[in-house]
Amino acid sequence: MSRRSRFRPPRHEPPGSSGSPDAAARAAGRDDRTRRLRRIAAIGAVAILLAAVAGGFATYGRWWRSWTGERRRLVETVERLVADASAEARPLLVACGDAMLDVEDRHPDGADTAVALARFYQRFGAPADAVRSWNRCREIEPRTAARAHESVGDIALEEGRFADAADAYRAALDADPAREALAIHLAEALLGDGRPADAAASLRGTIARHGRSVAASSLLGQALLQLDDVAAARKELEEAVRIGPDFPAARHSLAMACARLGDESAAAVHREAFAGMQKRKEARHREELRTKDDAANLRRTLATTLTDAARVYFAHGDEARGEDCLTRAIAASPDEPECRLLFAQVRETQRRPAEAAAAFLEAARVAADDPGRQLVAAEALERLGRPDDAAGPLARLIELMPRRPTGYAALANLLLRGGRDPARARDLARRAVELDPAAGYWLLLERACRAAGADAEADAAAQSARAAAAREAAGNAPRPAAGPAP
Repeated sequence: MSRRSRFRPPRHEPPGSSGSPDAAARAAGRDDRTRRLRRIAAIGAVAILLAAVAGGFATYGRWWRSWTGERRRLVETVERLVADASAEARPLLVACGDAMLDVEDRHPDGADTAVALARFYQRFGAPADAVRSWNRCREIEPRTAARAHESVGDIALEEGRFADAADAYRAALDADPAREALAIHLAEALLGDGRPADAAASLRGTIARHGRSVAASSLLGQALLQLDDVAAARKELEEAVRIGPDFPAARHSLAMACARLGDESAAAVHREAFAGMQKRKEARHREELRTKDDAANLRRTLATTLTDAARVYFAHGDEARGEDCLTRAIAASPDEPECRLLFAQVRETQRRPAEAAAAFLEAARVAADDPGRQLVAAEALERLGRPDDAAGPLARLIELMPRRPTGYAALANLLLRGGRDPARARDLARRAVELDPAAGYWLLLERACRAAGADAEADAAAQSARAAAAREAAGNAPRPAAGPAP
């Protein structure tokens, strides 16, 4: 058979039909239909073209905004770092930049992205961009105000802009007045700005609210020294040294106070103690320099950057990318706790309790010197029905903060649940009350005594709890010494 032609065969019409009126009408009808179809096709083509143009402008506009704005800043930051980096460090720095570029490209407008970018810039020495990102974060989501102001204050304090730091910390305190650490930072900034009277007033309020800590008492002593109230300064600094015997700033300031009061023997004791601390500090520094591993530190930084990116993806429901970032973060650094803690929390929300418990234990092991993460891991393990595993991080919390009631109270509560060990719980609650005779700790002691069968002591604890609650309500509860907050 011959190949079919590309052309249509000639049309054969019946004889005499071509000139008939019916044929003309049919031809006219076909022409009308053809015109209508062509008109519809033209309209559709125009609509498609307009949609394509609009989409192109939207895509191009987003790309252009990204390239001329945040993307350009990210690229410039990474290029600056790579220019002076070693061959081993360059791919790690590029990986950090790629992680943030991907986040900015996919989710450019969220508060979580602004946080990730701010931390990135702050981590890599771009303070102006970090401040800009923190301010943007606060504008997008007002609930992040405390964190944003605190970070801006940290940057200003590090740069020696004490007045700006004080303003930022005060704004952070306005947003979150219960945070003791913010009040301590504010006092540091006020002292650096030459305002000891303001620092002293702020610190007295902090001690009344949160109790004595080595940082608060030491800073108050330094402020009083600058105000020439040397006797009161010595009293505060002696309290700081009692709480934290190895706190160098307290020892040094106490030596100065004793010398100004003419007590040279006491001043000599504290100078000697301070000199010993400085020698140990220098020895630790030399050891750190000897064992310094820049590549390992950079791998930890990469893990932290990937963890920040994972948070953004999880916040936007992109679990696959979030999991990928966490997997890469854990592989990048064997001793970075933040990625492991987030991985454990993700497994808990996914209702995979065995994997979550193992991940929380791993996070606690890696963060062995971090009191806050020990407490987070312990609380999570208890939620997961693993009280025996939770006891380990709480015991470590007590080791890290022996002069704070938090660990004692948390472990006592754990031991009271299910009647696991009421006698030990009572001992722990007693220690918590010794450190902080607040109403809540007295009530804990009452529960522990009841569980241990010590009703008389429980009745006394209940009475003390009522008295403490009345003092706290009146705003003049005595607050005892305590170590630094986690």
